[in-house]
Amino acid sequence: MARRLDLDISEKVAITTRRGDTFDVTLTFYIGEEAAGNEDDLDGDEFLMEVRDKASSDGNEGLIMSSFGSNVITTSATVPPPASKFSIEISGSGSNDAGINNQLTIRCTAAEMELVASGRYVYDLQRYNTSSEEQKTILRGPFRVVEDVAEADN
Repeated sequence: MARRLDLDISEKVAITTRRGDTFDVTLTFYIGEEAAGNEDDLDGDEFLMEVRDKASSDGNEGLIMSSFGSNVITTSATVPPPASKFSIEISGSGSNDAGINNQLTIRCTAAEMELVASGRYVYDLQRYNTSSEEQKTILRGPFRVVEDVAEADN
């Protein structure tokens, strides 16, 4: 008989970005193997990405960055929003013949990334699947912001 049950499906992915640079990441979702016909439909689903000073911070305490928009899980931690915000957009991939929206793009402008002090933080990305009514953390890990040397004046 099993003595351990691990329900954590999240993948640990380290993110390093530069202060003052545009943050732009696109994730493509599949059910099972990555192949045509296995696209995971994200339509109607909600997401939340937060960056905090440490994993044990709750509410607005230690909140560095958070996502916002129409398809974002609503939490008390996002009110009031921090100075820097991720935008979340769901779309279909170019190679997707079925017209299924299986891509999630997470962005933060250079101006908002300029407001984040260089340092080491933690993040996670949660998905609320409106079809199954399940909420799961899908990505987690360290979030490192490296100081930029050049300062563009835009």
